[in-house]
Formats: sequence, structure tokens, C-alpha cells
Amino acid sequence: MLPPGLNSPIISNLAAYAGNFHEKSKYCSLVFDEMAIRPGLQYNSKLDCIDGFVDDGCNRSAKVARQALVFSVQGILEQWKQPLAYYLSKVPTGKDKMKVRYAAEIFSSTLAATISTYVAH
Repeated sequence: MLPPGLNSPIISNLAAYAGNFHEKSKYCSLVFDEMAIRPGLQYNSKLDCIDGFVDDGCNRSAKVARQALVFSVQGILEQWKQPLAYYLSKVPTGKDKMKVRYAAEIFSSTLAATISTYVAH
């Protein structure tokens, strides 16, 4: 399982993989969805930590998460979808400012990874 927050390895792999896409497959949109999750804690032996707390990838609290906000990119002209990041919170992320901050972070990281991939070729 990947840790909460922006998952840079996924973005790097997607950027490299997208270099082989047909032109119309490259058209995509950044989408997000927020959902209620069953509260619970579980030991993650791979990361040696307890999963299930409120966590945005940078900050963690002792509160048990009840919501997940997931950002993905999905094809517009072709059917494909790839989750890029998720964030765990206690209450719904009703603050549009927070969603915009996360989206901007994802967009800038994705753009940087894509540019570095194309410059390398």
C-alpha cells in the first residue's frame, strides 16, 4: 500500500508510460472524489507504522480518519485511469481551498515529471 499524499513514483512512471501513448490517448483530466471510509487502524509492516489516522502525506494526527480524498487522471478520448494521490481526513474536505492546494501540488508535480521525461528523450 502506498502512503497518503502525492505519490511521485506513480507520476514518474505515468509520465514515462505516456510517452508511448498515441496522441489522442494523452488527453486527460484531473479528477477527484471524496468518500467515507470505515474508521479503523491497522499495522502496516512494510512501512512499520499504523494506518488509518488523518494524514495528508506531510502531517499526521492522532485522529482516526473517516474520509478519503482521491485524485486521479483519466483519459478523455481513451478509457484509462490512474490514481495519483490520496489524503485521509476526519471530516469531509469541504474547504475548496484545500482541494485546490492539493490539485495544484499534483498538477505541478505531474507537469515537472512530464517535462523531464520529454527532455530526457
